[in-house]
Amino acid sequence: MFNDMRFFTDLRRGVEMAISTGCDKSTLRAAGEGTAQLMDKNGKIWSLKGCLYVPDLTTNLVALSQLARQITIKNESNKYNVFLNNSSAPAFVCATNSGILETRVTLPKLKSLYTKSENWHNRLGHMHEEGIKRLIPSFKQEDSCEICTKSKFPKLPFQHNFQEATPPLENVHLDTCGPIQSASVGRARYFMIMVDQCTGYINIKFLKLKNEAYTHFRNFKEHAENKQQRKIQKITTDEGGEFVNSNFKKLTDECGINHIISPPYTPQHNGIAERGNRSIIEKTRCLLLQSNLPPQFWAEAATTATMLCNLVQRQEKTPYQLWNNQSLSINKLRPFGCRAWVRIPEANRKAKFDPVAWEGIFLGYTNQTTAYRVLRVVDKAIIISRHVKFDESVFPAFSLKSTNTPLQFPVFNFSFKDNHQNWDSDADTSDLPSDSTTDEDIFHDALEELPTRRIRVIGPRHPTLISNEIRTDNILPFRRRAHKTNLTNKASVPNSYKEAIESKEKKEWMLAIDKELLNMKKLGVWSIEDKKTDDHPITTTWVFKVKRNHNDEVTEHKARLCAQGFHQIEGLDYFSTFSPTGRISSLRVLISHAAAHGFQFHQMDVRSAFLNAPLDKDLTLKIPDGISEDSNTKVLRLHKAIYGLKQAPLAWYNYLSKWLKKTGFVVAVSDPCVFVRRGVNPVWIYVHVDDLAIFGPDLANFKTEIKKAFDMKDLGEAGLLLGVKITHINNGFTLSQEHYINTLAREYKLEKYAPVNTHLKPNLQLNINYRSAIGALNYISINTRPNITFAVSHLSRFLEKPGITHWTACLQVLRYLYHTKELSLHYSKGGEGGIVAYADANWGNSIINRRSTSGYVVTVKGHLVSWRTKKQPTVSHSTTEAEYKALSDMTKEVEWLIQLLEEIDLNKGNPTPQLFNDNKGAIDLALSNANHNGFKTKHMDIKYHYIRDLIKNSVINLKYISTNLMAADFLTNKCLTPKSFASGAVDDRARSSLSNGLGLSWRNSSF
Repeated sequence: MFNDMRFFTDLRRGVEMAISTGCDKSTLRAAGEGTAQLMDKNGKIWSLKGCLYVPDLTTNLVALSQLARQITIKNESNKYNVFLNNSSAPAFVCATNSGILETRVTLPKLKSLYTKSENWHNRLGHMHEEGIKRLIPSFKQEDSCEICTKSKFPKLPFQHNFQEATPPLENVHLDTCGPIQSASVGRARYFMIMVDQCTGYINIKFLKLKNEAYTHFRNFKEHAENKQQRKIQKITTDEGGEFVNSNFKKLTDECGINHIISPPYTPQHNGIAERGNRSIIEKTRCLLLQSNLPPQFWAEAATTATMLCNLVQRQEKTPYQLWNNQSLSINKLRPFGCRAWVRIPEANRKAKFDPVAWEGIFLGYTNQTTAYRVLRVVDKAIIISRHVKFDESVFPAFSLKSTNTPLQFPVFNFSFKDNHQNWDSDADTSDLPSDSTTDEDIFHDALEELPTRRIRVIGPRHPTLISNEIRTDNILPFRRRAHKTNLTNKASVPNSYKEAIESKEKKEWMLAIDKELLNMKKLGVWSIEDKKTDDHPITTTWVFKVKRNHNDEVTEHKARLCAQGFHQIEGLDYFSTFSPTGRISSLRVLISHAAAHGFQFHQMDVRSAFLNAPLDKDLTLKIPDGISEDSNTKVLRLHKAIYGLKQAPLAWYNYLSKWLKKTGFVVAVSDPCVFVRRGVNPVWIYVHVDDLAIFGPDLANFKTEIKKAFDMKDLGEAGLLLGVKITHINNGFTLSQEHYINTLAREYKLEKYAPVNTHLKPNLQLNINYRSAIGALNYISINTRPNITFAVSHLSRFLEKPGITHWTACLQVLRYLYHTKELSLHYSKGGEGGIVAYADANWGNSIINRRSTSGYVVTVKGHLVSWRTKKQPTVSHSTTEAEYKALSDMTKEVEWLIQLLEEIDLNKGNPTPQLFNDNKGAIDLALSNANHNGFKTKHMDIKYHYIRDLIKNSVINLKYISTNLMAADFLTNKCLTPKSFASGAVDDRARSSLSNGLGLSWRNSSF
């Protein structure tokens, strides 16, 4: 084993091998295997086959057992002489060290593995010899390139029929490529190129979905037209749906751009873009093979490949020169994937004698080589720096492919102002385009939001302020997840039809597929017909899912044939797509009513709901996998909606609501997803797509009716609805999300953390942009846990550039939830009264802009049905103004609830809604007891004053309540004098205010 490539005469870099060091569990990695040569004392060359190249090896090692037949070893005067058989002079003189023979060897004068010509060939992304000679006239290809042979095998060319475009932007050719099997670091699966025919300049963009092509072209158009001071005259594309759609048509019509669409199955008609795609793919393939990087780095390689394509000289100039009117020095080019060393900023060095450079892997350039992108080996962070040194003979990326831990790719940009000479002479930037620099290190958006490991933060234990200055020690190292997995699902869920039929659960998935197709046939969803000339079939895909009950047990394997609706064209395939979605407050109102009167609360699911809804447009589908028909001559002509169509949700809602109205139900205008049928045996229904929550004294008759009209799955008493677990108890219901919190606990590894007593630390202020995946927290907050609403609202105000401190604050909320997961909302039998609401405000509590925070809670029959925390849109001049704005927000919610209760026949006999506030000034202002045009309130927006009309017309009553009884207080304060969770006294002020102010009963410390 050797640590220097100069020993090798040939080396295969594709070899990967872990080598145990023998002293502990640590290992070294071999980067290649080949034949090595060394020279003995007599000048003889020894050739050793099967040697490993191990860059991190501290000492070169040779196994003497492999040479036993060729050598003789003699011990003379405490030295060991190694003789070649039949030789009188020793070849090597060795000393002993712990039983190992040590000697010095001389490197033979061998032909270097990396000649100057090969270096340039690698730097230029394996450009063909003629192209390199145009840039470097003295270049001569010495040997054939194995990587080029593997990566390039072109077909015979077509003759193009394009007229020459004289000025730039006269004709821009567009094309997309994908899907790529492996998602990129940024999760892209497609790339799109825009090629200017005149200059040959290629612009590349990466897409997660093809429908992003329009946005990228629009941005390119603005940038290119501004740069060239010309308008785009013409674009040439194929007939792909990403280009032939209403957005492109509208843009080209408005801008007078001639859109030329090549005929089907004739890619040569868009040959310029096709050749550009081929060049980028070939070069990207070369770069990945050369670098030995994992496939998810294909976008990094493609970016570099595109830049190198723009350096292939056309006649006298390169596309880069023709497009930018300036040249680009090729002296800054380096082989993609080679070893790189990045200068560590002095601010990041902890001690005087710490290393001054990070080891990394070169990933390309930024801004046409103004700086280099380097993947830091130690933590897989992407560093952007101008101060880089390269080892162009070493490609160390093999270690990335063998690791078992998820790769992490945060991006950091280090730029400096100093008067020192450039640290790396090889990376001289004197002839680069000028680049803005700053004394601060700039943190770029990371590629994933959540860390997988515990982070040790060096600094104050309880910081009281987070500075607006972004520091590198407050940068959160994010986790890149190659695949999003369902943490509670032990069974693998296939992503495609092919994966399903090749999986271990093939039998279950095939049964699910057959069931779906049989159901479609039974419902008359489609018919197989001959393809017409004017048909535009929509592609389909299979979606698979494992369904679970509230105990997290697998109940069903489901397969669903879905249309890829993003291929649909507005105005041709569909018109309206909006479908109403019910408010969670409406559901809680119905649960409250059912609990108060002891009604039944059941749940039903409409099987294959969308397949029942007729369509108002003539649509066709391409023959999907699983149906044995010729997809070139046959199509599926749709008669009813299927999942994935843009109009499918609306079609299903219209069909269901039509049936419900026909059977005597009335839809609520305030919430179109709530239906009521009045009479001796009333029934209320809450609709969420195909899930029906049904309430009433006796539901048997209704269930019989709906089962005759639809294929229903009767789930009996509601158990799991919209992710909320409903528990039926003797005197009502409880709502909780313990199962969902447990899922979060497994994902974020919360089990290892000790309990916490608060959901935010006392006096913690966050005044820096924050990005975090708090969607899960918000989901829990709006459903069952109002006591974290303020914390979630506060954290959600910082949605960009998160740091370690910000993640710590978010983790505090997650830990709080996990260790109080048993808390639940309780809806008890016998509740009385109508609407009672509480509004509160925290004046000027935001230290960033001094805006206030509003909060309110609303109850019906003593049950909590609605709550909200909101930062006020403008600065309030006084506590009175802040409280008055909070009253206005609450009044809008109360007025909506009044309308809803009237429409669904639940407001009979209820008293006038009672609203409470703890600020007498705000109450006087609302009751018209204060001067409306006074100096302190005359500036207030008119929208806040409509509460006066509601009070005047006796729609609501407004009363004063003392602060210690203010039930909404917990929605405007970030920390609530915590007690120990073990004692059950959780958030004492919230418990006290809700119990006393709202009359809620607590069950097992339920909230």
